[in-house]
Amino acid sequence: MVHQMKKDKNIALANPLFVDDNYQKNANDQGVEDISFVCGGAMMMRMDIFRKIGFFDENIFLYAEDDEISGRVKDFGYRSIIVKSATANHHGSNSSLTKSNKDDYKLLYFRSYHSGWGKTYLKKRNRNTFRIVLKSIHRLFLSLYYLIFELNEKKSIIRFGLFMGSMSNLLGIDCFNKNNKEIRLKLK
Repeated sequence: MVHQMKKDKNIALANPLFVDDNYQKNANDQGVEDISFVCGGAMMMRMDIFRKIGFFDENIFLYAEDDEISGRVKDFGYRSIIVKSATANHHGSNSSLTKSNKDDYKLLYFRSYHSGWGKTYLKKRNRNTFRIVLKSIHRLFLSLYYLIFELNEKKSIIRFGLFMGSMSNLLGIDCFNKNNKEIRLKLK
């Protein structure tokens, strides 16, 4: 990845090819490909570019920071690439391991909550807030649908977490502050 970034000073972000435990290298795993999204799980950044355009948005806690920075790189006219000859195993796409089903569900909820919060934060910059509220309510109804009609607890928890994160953002609840009891309606 370093070699590719040295060759082109317009490359701001690079990712390796993400593989699983069963990966076997093949002839197609060569060269680079321009991409619009770089996963933060194994991101290489060109520091001189980020000193110009800024680093991670400190308002985003988890699960949307790579979306935001990938979009900003594109907006400033820089490239993001995947280097197919470099590989990384983001085992199960997990950043946290749990010991019980109860903990699995709690982690799933909090991941979804922070994803909903962060993605709503990003969407509020460019979209109609009313549309975001409708999408959030849609997620609430989906969570009930998955729980009642499909008996799928995981899908229900994901949608409910996304709903709660989105609504928390819209109501002005800071995802960093556990003691934040002040709710300010932030509809524009």
